[in-house]
Amino acid sequence: MDLAVSLPKIDSIISSYISGKKKEALSDKYDKLSNRVADTKFYLAIVGEFSSGKSTFINALLRKRLLKEAVKPTTAAATFIEKKGHVLNIEVVFDDNRNFYATEINKLELCDYIQCQFNVVCNTLKDLIDGLTSIQEIALHVQELYINIPDANIPQGVVLIDTPGFNPGDEAFGNHFEVTKSIVENVADMALILMPSEQTMSASIKDFMKNSLLHYLHRCRFIITKGDNLPSSERDIVTNFLREQLCSNFSIQSPKIYIESAIASLPVATIPESKRMEWNMWKNKFSSFEQETWKTLAQQKDTIIAEHINNILNELLVELRKTLQQKQNELKQEQKILGECKLEHIEVVTNKLLEQSTAQVKTKIATIKRRIESQITSAILYSQTFADNTINAASDGMYNFETKEKVCIENEVKSKSRKLVDELNHQTMSALRRDVKTVIKDLRKQFESHYSMFPALQRNVSVNEISIYDISVSSLSFSTSAYIEKKESEENQAAGAGAIIGGILGFLVGGPIGAAALAALGGAGGVVAGNTVEEKKSGVKEILRKDIKIYFDKILIQIRDVINARQRHIIQELNKLCSDHINKYGDDVVSIIRKHKQQETLLSKKIQSIHKDRDYLEDSEEIIKRKLLELKYRN
Repeated sequence: MDLAVSLPKIDSIISSYISGKKKEALSDKYDKLSNRVADTKFYLAIVGEFSSGKSTFINALLRKRLLKEAVKPTTAAATFIEKKGHVLNIEVVFDDNRNFYATEINKLELCDYIQCQFNVVCNTLKDLIDGLTSIQEIALHVQELYINIPDANIPQGVVLIDTPGFNPGDEAFGNHFEVTKSIVENVADMALILMPSEQTMSASIKDFMKNSLLHYLHRCRFIITKGDNLPSSERDIVTNFLREQLCSNFSIQSPKIYIESAIASLPVATIPESKRMEWNMWKNKFSSFEQETWKTLAQQKDTIIAEHINNILNELLVELRKTLQQKQNELKQEQKILGECKLEHIEVVTNKLLEQSTAQVKTKIATIKRRIESQITSAILYSQTFADNTINAASDGMYNFETKEKVCIENEVKSKSRKLVDELNHQTMSALRRDVKTVIKDLRKQFESHYSMFPALQRNVSVNEISIYDISVSSLSFSTSAYIEKKESEENQAAGAGAIIGGILGFLVGGPIGAAALAALGGAGGVVAGNTVEEKKSGVKEILRKDIKIYFDKILIQIRDVINARQRHIIQELNKLCSDHINKYGDDVVSIIRKHKQQETLLSKKIQSIHKDRDYLEDSEEIIKRKLLELKYRN
């Protein structure tokens, strides 16, 4: 047969694109196909129930009484009969893996084995054949049996396969069905299904055909055996009944049906008188059937090979199209990754996240500043009220501010300043640490969310923390003695008032109560105008209120400066963090782009190759389909 397709090409496609169990299945089918193509022999299977005349039919084809007739089925092994060699010989394999080759001259070893194992004596090669095929004690242990006949009537290269027979409704012969099915499916080029004329379509043969041979019935010819037992008037009736059954139950279009009498082609001692007139007719009819069978057997083999090729091509095309779709999807994914994994994308996204984080920091620090201003305002109001009350409570006699009132106001302002700074320190640091951590946490989530969209960047996104240190107060002094000097020196007093030292806030809290007020209080009336004590007290209170406000305003300015400095530090750290992130992932992206560019190139080449092989398979499939139509039409 001109296959019109390259089997090595099919094998190469299977190896290139298919994997797993599917590959194993396709490779197995390919191996069977290759073996079938390489095998130049033609295999004709004979299928039938017990009493269907199977042995007689085979003997008629051989023109020799080789097989014992009218025996019950025994072995589940198929018997292969071929015109081969120069002398009658057999090859047999038993279920203990012992194998023998025997001729009439060289049979002693096999005879001894059978006698030893089964206590059956065989004196001739014919005895051995009868024992291996019809004696149950022996036949049940036969795995393979080959009979080679040099002078058989069948053509050279034709192999008859005597499939295991079976009894209707006998479950003991279930394995016989499987063996027969396997022979028809995988070995036989054509199968002859024998049905006795007295019951052409028994329930058991019908079930067997439906359950085991349904997909292979187009490879079969249907033989009505023992046709000579039917009156001539009933032969067409029986034939038409079988045709109707095959068409209606199995949807076989134009089934090949033959009614034969095989015994007429065998040498017999005497011809029954009742059949003498038709004997030659049956012989000629059987001979015509043989010639037609030998002629179509080769064509049938071509058909079967074409069917096997077509099945493999169909399966391959399905798998190849799946593979093609998969590779195309992979290519799209690679192209998507390449489109996303660009350094500029990372820079744009990172800078956007930086802007968001910076805005968050500024917003949170603005809130802190407002809270500080409110606390400073409260401290001013409290200190002014305390100074007023202290002055008001002073004696109306000799007024000596250097003593009691001075110490009282000084200590209270000093205490309030410390409490204020301590409170601000605690609140500001807690709030700022908490807020910055929130910003960092949000930034990390944003990074992770963004890069989770990029399959190529499967790595943990690390974002370093920005350290927030606690404030420690080294000193916070307040003394009126320093302010007895000139008022203009008060601008320089802040440096010695105290220091707030810390990683995020560091500022000095300093500055005394105004010099003018203290001079007035400590200098026997001094600069405070007024004649009465109340007038002098009022003047002192006014000056103190102004100077207390100035004092706490200076504190506020210093705190603002530190908060602003810390804001700049945080923003700088955020900028550095994002810059490091860009650099870090930028290197990854360059590497990833290179890798995925290579993958994209490989996938493109693979897809081109798949397209080419798919086109080849599709063209081959069309050719095989046309070939099948030609062969079926011819058959």
